[in-house]
Amino acid sequence: MGLLMDSGTSIVDEGLLVASSTVILTEQVRMLMKSYAFVRSTASKFLKYKVHADMKKPVIPDFSKYLYFFFVPILIYRDINL
Repeated sequence: MGLLMDSGTSIVDEGLLVASSTVILTEQVRMLMKSYAFVRSTASKFLKYKVHADMKKPVIPDFSKYLYFFFVPILIYRDINL
C-alpha cells in the first residue's frame, strides 16, 4: 500500500493531468497484483510443508522467474520445475 500512497502523493505534488495520473496508478496496481500472485502461489508450497513428514522440501523460485513473470502480460503465476 505504501507504493500506491507514494505514487499518489507524487501525482498530487507534480500536478499531473488525469490521463497521466491514471496510467501511473493503474501500473502501480498491476505491479501490486503481480507481486501478490507470485507470493501467494509460492507461499502455499511452504505452508503445506511439514518438517518431519516424508515430503520433498520446496524450492524457492529464482529471482529470474519472478522478473520474467513481472514483465509477461499475465496475472497467474505457475511454477514449473523442469
